[in-house]
Amino acid sequence: MADPLSLVLFGTLRPSLALGWLIALHLAAAALGAYALARSLGASRSGAFLSGFAYAWSGFFVCQLRHLAILGTVAYFPLALLCLERAATGGAPELFGARAVPIRRRLAWLLGFAATFGFQLLAGFPQSAYYAALVYGALTAARMVWLLAPGERGLARRPRFAPAASLGLPALVAVALAALVGMAALLPMKELGKWSDRSAGVSVEWATKPNYWPPNALTFLIPYANGDVSEDTYEGESIFWEDYGYVGLATVLLAAFAVVAGRKRFVVVFWTMATLVAYGIVVGRAAPFFELAFNYVPGMSRFRFPTRFLFVVELGLVLLGGLGLTYLQQAIARLKNKRFRTILGWASVGLVAVTAADLVWVNRRQNPMADAERWLAPPKSAQLIKASGEQGRVYSPLAIKHHIATFHASHGWSGDLSLYYAHRELLQPNSNLLHGISSLDGYAGISPRWVVDLLGDHNRSGLLQKLFTLDANGFGVVPGFYEWLEALSVRWLILPFKISDPRIEHLGSAPPAEVYRLPNALPRARIMTRARVVTTTQEAFDLTVAGKLDPRQEVIFQNEQQAPVAQAVNAFPEGASGTARIEVDKATEVQIAASAPQGGLLLLSDTFYPGWEATVDGQEAKIHRVNFAHRGVMLTPGDHKVEFRFRSESFRWGFALSCLGVAILVVGALVLRRKPNAASGPATPIG
Repeated sequence: MADPLSLVLFGTLRPSLALGWLIALHLAAAALGAYALARSLGASRSGAFLSGFAYAWSGFFVCQLRHLAILGTVAYFPLALLCLERAATGGAPELFGARAVPIRRRLAWLLGFAATFGFQLLAGFPQSAYYAALVYGALTAARMVWLLAPGERGLARRPRFAPAASLGLPALVAVALAALVGMAALLPMKELGKWSDRSAGVSVEWATKPNYWPPNALTFLIPYANGDVSEDTYEGESIFWEDYGYVGLATVLLAAFAVVAGRKRFVVVFWTMATLVAYGIVVGRAAPFFELAFNYVPGMSRFRFPTRFLFVVELGLVLLGGLGLTYLQQAIARLKNKRFRTILGWASVGLVAVTAADLVWVNRRQNPMADAERWLAPPKSAQLIKASGEQGRVYSPLAIKHHIATFHASHGWSGDLSLYYAHRELLQPNSNLLHGISSLDGYAGISPRWVVDLLGDHNRSGLLQKLFTLDANGFGVVPGFYEWLEALSVRWLILPFKISDPRIEHLGSAPPAEVYRLPNALPRARIMTRARVVTTTQEAFDLTVAGKLDPRQEVIFQNEQQAPVAQAVNAFPEGASGTARIEVDKATEVQIAASAPQGGLLLLSDTFYPGWEATVDGQEAKIHRVNFAHRGVMLTPGDHKVEFRFRSESFRWGFALSCLGVAILVVGALVLRRKPNAASGPATPIG
């Protein structure tokens, strides 16, 4: 919701059309931004076209089309760099002209940089924005050194410090302004990070666990040198779409030519160094650069996948490639033979067309295309669940394993997608949202650690994942598995095969899915009068397996500091009855009518998270984190109206600060747009 472009598109168009437009606009922004940046650096029109097209169709960019937050950051990376370049040089290729740029013009371009960088931050992927910021800082520092250089002999010298200062100091202000604009995303993400497994940073081993596979360096020259994941022929030791970097063979060769032909030019030296350093970070453990940066550059230890620095490598290659083509064309233009010059000139343009066609042909299959109406239609399993009319959650514990099996059975995704259509029946986590069905779990890149403790994620197992097995003997459950599902309000269990168990009922088949009903699933809201303190998930697992813990009858508190609350719950009469009925059920508001004749703890098996507030009969009440990840509120004897409302301080402050940042941008633009007062005379260039 913080990303304004996504908000407008998904708020006004149907999802499939909004997605198409969002991707198209990001592609256009990437291509046009890289084109304009290359032109600003001195590339010819055809050279700049090569840069823009190759960036938008680069291996990294195409493979990340499925990661919209990454896409929304890297697409505008060239545009932000363009603003910095123009702020530094004013479009003048030589040092003398760059020093003469009026300060108003510098400030105007830096204001554009702040707006672009702020927009990147709002896209909601801090890793890519952080990596981009490192490049922005390096470019600004390098341009300041360039402005401080003595200059060529024979040229009238201008003061050097003032132009450098007029770039560096306002650039720092522009970064702060961009951060202000991005606060609607940054503050909530900072809060989430504080409550996640990454709160204290990560180890270099964990950050590089999915490490770059050095033989994939060949893919800069030969796109599928080690196989193609879209055809299930990739044989590498890493994740293909994190390593893949093809920008066209001609682009790389022209980049190498630029390094030689333009070795004395600032832009070539800077982008050569930036590309090499970025690639040194991309390869992770294979070179010392990443570990050095990880240990000494603030912020690097918060992220995994150093391979995502690949977008910097890609942009460096395409910019150098565009400049290399330009230098080649300049060399051709100096030939004396007019006919030969004409033939080679057209050949250079043809090389751009061939490279563009090559990129489209080679990289297009990295994203499967499906008919939106058919893909988004409710699968039979969803129809079975909806037709039952019962409330409850769905749990598909083997959906991800089946997804991998589907991938191999389909030999990737370049051909027949029919098996993927069938796979929808398992309602893989998150896809349930398309059909209005509640799910116990979901895929998220980063989650609160207590949610992971209970449900697990793609990095580590949680309590629930330890209670079932999948081996040669089939699907097996540990004692307590169904009890936990019932306590977590799971009504529907979906598996990719049939099983027989007296505790579940077979609802129906939707090949490859088998839908089972848990008849004893508990409601999300209920009154509890028994509690215990269990400090770790392992302890809870051991007690569950031993038959000493039944989550249907007891509520769990996770630390000793909550022991007095657990004792207060146990002080209620054992077996005391009570009812709880959800009357209002919204994403940020839940209202419950509770009746607890003898008192008790109202348990709502929805996620606990800072920002949730509770009132009982209009009076503020404390929310306790119970059952590792859910909410509990103490009730005195009697009937009560309990309200849960989500009022995120981090988002409210973030949204207010973002609005302030946008207001400053607008005011700054209006002030800079006004012409200087004629009475004060013409604007005087810096120096």
